[in-house]
Amino acid sequence: MPEPGRAVPEKGVHGLLGAVQDRVALMPDYAMSTTGDREKAVSGTDGVNGVDHDASLAGLLGGLISLVFAGLIGIGVRRKNMQPVAETDFS
Repeated sequence: MPEPGRAVPEKGVHGLLGAVQDRVALMPDYAMSTTGDREKAVSGTDGVNGVDHDASLAGLLGGLISLVFAGLIGIGVRRKNMQPVAETDFS
């Protein structure tokens, strides 16, 4: 959701990527995708000790997804480096 007073292009690449993000976002606006939770996300907290649990969950999920991607990249690099190199005969 754009900041108030900030114009967001609806055409071109920016608009296309924004539409894709709206469709695939797991937790838009750091809240569960229900109307009541969106209102809590705007206010900043859910009223329990001033903690926004949705934002905390979004942070944990984002960190976990990043860790999984980094691990998969590491596994891919390791496997690529472990492949035997074909010997060439220069004689």
